[in-house]
Amino acid sequence: MSSSTMKGYNDIPRHLEVRSQRLLELARHQLKGSLIEPYQPKGVQYMIQKELTGPGCILADEMGLGKTVMTVSFVLAMKAFYQQEQTQHLPTLVIAPKSVCPQWVDEIIKFSNLNVVLFEKDVSEDIMKNCDFIVVSFSFFSRNSCTSSILYKCKFQRVILDEAHWIKNPNTVTSKHIRDIKCEKKLCLSGTPIQNDPKDLFSLVKWIFKDDLHKLHLATRGVSLASQSKDKRQMCREYISTCMLM
Repeated sequence: MSSSTMKGYNDIPRHLEVRSQRLLELARHQLKGSLIEPYQPKGVQYMIQKELTGPGCILADEMGLGKTVMTVSFVLAMKAFYQQEQTQHLPTLVIAPKSVCPQWVDEIIKFSNLNVVLFEKDVSEDIMKNCDFIVVSFSFFSRNSCTSSILYKCKFQRVILDEAHWIKNPNTVTSKHIRDIKCEKKLCLSGTPIQNDPKDLFSLVKWIFKDDLHKLHLATRGVSLASQSKDKRQMCREYISTCMLM
């Protein structure tokens, strides 16, 4: 996603646009800081809309565009939504490269009053239940022993993958273990959802839409078209826009 490109942010039903705008405003009142650039609130609205209407989405943001503050705003908005609905809002699990996990913790604290834990070893179930965010590294899931941790005994409201291309190969131990985490919704953050081959995107799409065969078919069709001639790129974008904002 960039400030000049908002593909995927179109054909939004009016009632959904209004509701997401109201939730965005609630989040802004609670945010310690602001969404400065014009593309940031639109990105947050997109994430809200996709969570309200499906299993999740991919936010293909470029580096330095403020994905952390956008994600915090999104979680604030959704927490407000579940409070309005008088429904429990479960913790959010952020999985990121180990080098940026402390930065996630610092920025969540900087921009909100949400409770956050950096997961480096098992913590008590009470702590997990009272957290809004749990931040853990991809490397944690590279060990077979990870499946015995408390992360697999809990259910999360959503799992957020930062630099989601880490699961582009569905056959790695890390990818398999991440697929086994129980959650309601899923969000991929990646500036490079396609690195070397359009098929890189397929693992992300399949992870999100494994229970939504129609959307999985549309997005898979888009990935297939991206592998073909240049004249099919527009059609590819139309298919991919069902799940990705870039």
